[in-house]
Amino acid sequence: MRKASKIYHLLTIGLIALIVVGCSSDGKLDPDRTLEVYNVSFRQTAPQPTYKRTTWVLSPENIPAPEAPFSSGPAIFPVYTLNIKNSSIRELMQLLSETSRYASFCEGKQCNSRISINAVGTVEELAQEITKRSNVNLIVDHDAHEIRIEDK
Repeated sequence: MRKASKIYHLLTIGLIALIVVGCSSDGKLDPDRTLEVYNVSFRQTAPQPTYKRTTWVLSPENIPAPEAPFSSGPAIFPVYTLNIKNSSIRELMQLLSETSRYASFCEGKQCNSRISINAVGTVEELAQEITKRSNVNLIVDHDAHEIRIEDK
């Protein structure tokens, strides 16, 4: 208890000494220093327009329908190389659907039959080649984005 009060008294005396010594001045300004006074600011022109995030745009019904410039020509499909040995119809359908970003649907026993194929062509040509070598009819539906099978 006595130790704490001694520390308190020392801190108080030190703080008072700092205030007296640190804040002492004779209160006179430097004679070479002049006091600068500025006028009130004013404008001669209007302020610049501020940036706004909203802009005027045409409504969606005014946008013309997108049309291909050469829509009368045939569609161009990419050509793939398929070289698989002893694979099931389900795996082949899944491979074709993933390369063309379509969905594949395969049900029944015919999906487990195994074939080997080595062919080059578009997805439709590869589906026709699989149809020739197996007992299923592989259909590529571009409108529904799917590849499915039907019995022959």
